[in-house]
Order: sequence, then C-alpha cells, then structure tokens
Amino acid sequence: MTKKYLFHIVLFAIVYYIVARIGLSLAFTTKQVTLIWPPTGIALVILLMRGYRFWPGIFLGAFFANIGTHEPALVAASIAIGNTLEAFVGAYLLNMIGFRKQYDRLRDVFALLVYSSLFSTAISATIGVTSLVLGGLTSWAQYGGVWFTWWIGDFMGSILVVPFLLVCCYKYAYRVSKIYRRLPEAFVLIFISCFVFWLIFIRNTSYQGANYPMLYLLFPLIIWWTTRFGQRAGILFSFFAAVGGLAGTLMEHGPFSHGISTENNILFLQLFMFT
Repeated sequence: MTKKYLFHIVLFAIVYYIVARIGLSLAFTTKQVTLIWPPTGIALVILLMRGYRFWPGIFLGAFFANIGTHEPALVAASIAIGNTLEAFVGAYLLNMIGFRKQYDRLRDVFALLVYSSLFSTAISATIGVTSLVLGGLTSWAQYGGVWFTWWIGDFMGSILVVPFLLVCCYKYAYRVSKIYRRLPEAFVLIFISCFVFWLIFIRNTSYQGANYPMLYLLFPLIIWWTTRFGQRAGILFSFFAAVGGLAGTLMEHGPFSHGISTENNILFLQLFMFT
C-alpha cells in the first residue's frame, strides 16, 4: 500500500462519515434510518471514478457513522458491509454495461436508474434493516416500513447525487464564444430560478396546499436550462431544486410542510423530486 492510496482511503472515509452524519441527523422515526442519504451517490461515484480498490474508505466511513448512533459494533459493521456492497455492486453493474461517466446518453440515465439505483440500493436496505432487527433496534413488524424508508433514501441519494458529481468531476468541452453569447440569458435565468425557488420552497404559506400549483413552474425552467445550456445545466438545476426543497421543508415552509410529520413531508418531497 502506498501513502497516496492510504491518504485517499482516509479522505474518502472522512467525507463519507461527515455526509452520513448529516443524513442521520435527519432520521426521525428510527434514528438509524433516514430519507436523506447522499452517501449512496458519493460512494458510487468514488468507485466509478477511482476504482473498486477504494472500497475500504466507504466501509470505514459507514462503520464510524453508524457507531455514532449508539449501535452495537456488530450491527454497525453489518450495515457498513451493506453500504459497501451497494456501491460495489452498483459500480460493477454500470461498468459491465458500458456506462459512460460523461452521463450523456439516454441509456446511461436508464442504467443508473435501473441497474444501480433500483437494484443495488435494495441490497443495502435489506442487509441494514435485517441487521437492525437482529440487533434488537427495531422489530419484524416494522420491517416493511423501515425498509421502504431506507430504500427511498438510498435511491434518491443515487439518482440526485451521482449525476451532480459526475458533471462536476468530468471535463466537458465547451465553445467559449458560445458561452459568452448566452451570458445575459444565463443571468436572467439564474434570477428567475432563484425567485421561483423562493416562491415555491421558502415563502411561508398560511394554509395547506397553497404552493402546490407553483411546483409546476420547475418543469419549464428545467427544460429551459437543458435545451439552452445543455445536460450539465439541467442536472445542476435539479440538484439545487432538491436542496432548496429540503431546506424549505425542514423550515416548515412551502408545499411539503403541512403533512402529519416531518418524515412524511420529506417523503413527499423525495417522490416529487424523483419525478
């Protein structure tokens, strides 16, 4: 093992741990299970971009993050194994079918959605929830509900975070002259997008469902961003819309703040962002 390799293992473990702790801080019904789990996307991108040999960083980050929720060491280790397998299987399946890290083909979108996000996340959810039940931290009667919460969190962490990180990491060729010609339009679109985010997710409403019709404003905006500035712009818009929606929901503002519980509100937000 080289010093550079060990440095990257430690670095990936720290990043995974920090983001995992943020996700676990948003766990409500079961403190070990959350609907917000960006580490799924981070782990998958690490193995896609850097290779399978960096899996120890994912395992260590997941293990120490779960130990922090006062789980027995064996349960934390079992959950960490599930998280690591999730990333490993997801990366393997994507590489096997020729997934392009540029994320510029329709088949790559469906590959991430089906082979990785739908299938590999079920591995982590199954191992994780089974470990919680066997460790006495939840019951078999709650298995289905806890499994669904776990899976949704991992699934959305994959389909939102992976495209965002890929377009940020991969170098795309742009024509500088083309960008300069559209700078005024870009500034106008940024202003409109910020205003719409505020209108939908931040502005408080006094009655239930007041902002639901406003949600549809996101669709023409994402079409505008993508058709005029490319796939990278559309993915970035989607990611920041998800962040804005989560911030507004946690502050009890916007259309997803009137449910029976914060967890249900976040679930409805996640389903909308999937759409």
